[in-house]
Amino acid sequence: MALFSNYSLAPFILKTLEEIHFNEPTPIQELVIPKALKGNDIIGRSKTGSGKTHAYLLPLLNKIEPSKDEVQALILTPTRELAQQVYDNLVPFIKNNEEIRTRLVIGGLDITRDFEKTSIPHIVVGTPGRIKDIGFIYNKLNLSKVSTLVIDEADMIFEAGFMDDVNIIAANLALKLQMLVFSATIPQGLANFLDKYMHNPLIITPSEDKEVITPSTIEYYAIPTRNKDKKETLLEIINTINPFLCLIFSSKIETVNEYFEHLRSNGINCGILHGDMSPTQRRVMLKRINNHEFVYVVASDIAARGIDIEGVSHVINIDYPIKLEFFFHRSGRTGRMGNEGLVINIYHNDELPILKKLNNMGVNFEHKEINNGEFIDLRPLFREKPKRKKEVSEVDREIQKLVRMKKPKKVKPGYKKKLQWEIDKVRRREKRKMIRKEIQKQIREKAIRKLKEEQEE
Repeated sequence: MALFSNYSLAPFILKTLEEIHFNEPTPIQELVIPKALKGNDIIGRSKTGSGKTHAYLLPLLNKIEPSKDEVQALILTPTRELAQQVYDNLVPFIKNNEEIRTRLVIGGLDITRDFEKTSIPHIVVGTPGRIKDIGFIYNKLNLSKVSTLVIDEADMIFEAGFMDDVNIIAANLALKLQMLVFSATIPQGLANFLDKYMHNPLIITPSEDKEVITPSTIEYYAIPTRNKDKKETLLEIINTINPFLCLIFSSKIETVNEYFEHLRSNGINCGILHGDMSPTQRRVMLKRINNHEFVYVVASDIAARGIDIEGVSHVINIDYPIKLEFFFHRSGRTGRMGNEGLVINIYHNDELPILKKLNNMGVNFEHKEINNGEFIDLRPLFREKPKRKKEVSEVDREIQKLVRMKKPKKVKPGYKKKLQWEIDKVRRREKRKMIRKEIQKQIREKAIRKLKEEQEE
């Protein structure tokens, strides 16, 4: 069993881990921490609630030299809320080593006054636009000595159009720079950026994340509307469940507002979160939610990624995101760190193709209806098709060969665990090869386009 004490971590880090009851590393931490401590560049992927934040915070903290009066580490996040959460995760460690100074850089700061009053931080957490402004527009923060750059939820930063800001920041950091990047996907523009700044990055994906996007502790219910509208079905569900905290998701802000008013008009005290709220409004609402003022919160997909809300026991989807990956980010709000969760999906018949796609991606829906305040089983939503004989891939052949070679006449204790570890190693290697191949392909395509543009000129 892996232990945090097995790593070369500073005493104050180990003391803090004990205080916050982190007993042993999660799979992503077990893979990232030792490599990050060695100084490797890392591209990491892990499911929601897996302990990803501490996977990069621990080696980052371990590397800080308090005697140096300079910014040494920078953490970029796509949203203010996520930046706040990362900063909050730093606080317990700083309490046990007050020599390390940290700074949160997000909207709402008085740039001139705030930075003139404080000492130079060793660790800065913030959003790309704000960091760029303070570092290079107002020149209030010297980032030229930063030797560790963390980009959290990198694909969200890319989708939000912040990569120009990130590019300006990265180009002005120390030449000898360690980069730790965490991203659910690697779109082309992001791949080009990573190739520009990263040096032989290790691509890390815990084996259980390759096929299971959300924890196995989550159950998925599919509830048909029948001849009712979704608002009526939602009220039936609310009268049936008894959640600690339930997030109700819609992909459209106008729908979020509509359902929020609908629930309030039916006497249900609920919160609301969406992208059109001001930073102050969102901050106040999050504080109220975390103070348990609401059992129900109607939210857009902003709450699915980049906002950490504790104690979510239920998720209700009243519609479905255009990008299905957000379905998993929604459901990943519950069932975290081994706790059980229930994701209830309301659907009209015209949404069955979406549920079918999710089913093909590995979501096992339990088909239910509500009768007299109880969930009643319906016949399966989708019939299982007979499995076709699949063509054996190169990696499968390698695994089969490994199993045949490793099978001993006398099975020793731990044999299965060791064999599974070696099988996972083969799969991880194949995944890394595929991603590298795709990145190289994108680099070649970019070079060809550039050459054509030059010829046309």
